[in-house]
Amino acid sequence: MTPSADLLGVWRHMKRTPADAESMWNSWRAPHRAHVLLALSCAGPVTSLYEAGCGSGPNLRLIRDADPSIALGGSEPCPALAGWAVEHLPNVPIDGRVLPGVPDVFPWQTVLTCYTLAYLDPSDVALTLQRWADAGVGTLILLEPNGDVRGAGAGVPEYRHL
Repeated sequence: MTPSADLLGVWRHMKRTPADAESMWNSWRAPHRAHVLLALSCAGPVTSLYEAGCGSGPNLRLIRDADPSIALGGSEPCPALAGWAVEHLPNVPIDGRVLPGVPDVFPWQTVLTCYTLAYLDPSDVALTLQRWADAGVGTLILLEPNGDVRGAGAGVPEYRHL
């Protein structure tokens, strides 16, 4: 998958620092992250999980703490955040692309997105989901904003493309 040129521009201009990475990493027990474990518990038995847009790894850290038997991986295009995740999550492969161009062999049973699809061009969301399904991903956990639930956009990921 090739992300839209606009999205690549967003990531190239992100000014995330090592301090941002550390702050995000240390938020792994923040109350809002309880939704990750709740969603995971609803997914049934999970043996492997890939987080698209994992930042510096707080959700992966949380999942590893809750169930160390789950094989973990992730992607994060921001160098400062990805570097922190690689350093602090040994043995967890972190891909530096925005989203993986799904290879023929995609070993992950479950894919988690947590406020990631909102940054994709809306035309790329359906393609991304379809490619994961085609690759044999059994479970997609989408923890995404839904905008104004009273308006026409109810149930559609909020578009935060900068």
